[in-house]
Amino acid sequence: WRPIPRFGTWQKGKLRPIDDALRSKLNAAQCMSEALVCASAHFGLHVARAFALRLGPSFALALGTDDIASAYRMIPCSHPQYSVVCLREPGSGRASFFLLPGLNFGLGCAPVHFDRFPELVTYAARLLLAIPCDHFYDDTVAADLGSLIQFSQSCLGELYSLLGLPFSATKHVVGSASES
Repeated sequence: WRPIPRFGTWQKGKLRPIDDALRSKLNAAQCMSEALVCASAHFGLHVARAFALRLGPSFALALGTDDIASAYRMIPCSHPQYSVVCLREPGSGRASFFLLPGLNFGLGCAPVHFDRFPELVTYAARLLLAIPCDHFYDDTVAADLGSLIQFSQSCLGELYSLLGLPFSATKHVVGSASES
């Protein structure tokens, strides 16, 4: 087992556990051959240009976003024996061990490991469903014609749900159009 000190940090009204892989030197022991792949700020411009080349200069482009619910806890770890958390029971002070589902917050390789999933789903959504979409960590963005954006977001949400990572209903931002 690899001990990682844990501490809590308040973020958006919730106490989030952080596994300090920096202090435990576990991050220093990692070597990654891949890097994160995330949407750039130019994504909407690229989609707008592609539509303009095909439809002319006048059309309504819409963008909508979604967030994967409990994203880090939903992606399995390839070595779950290294994701055991030890917590002290408040009353007795006794140590209790728990198998942590998913990825550790604070582990340097976790974002890269997680990133493989939305990268694959983005590729599949573009290729199989013709949805202009991208992702930024656990957030997705869909861009489409104003009349199609809600359908595109619905299809993208259904694809993620079928793969076991549903979107958070409270973080859904309905696509809205702006005239181009």
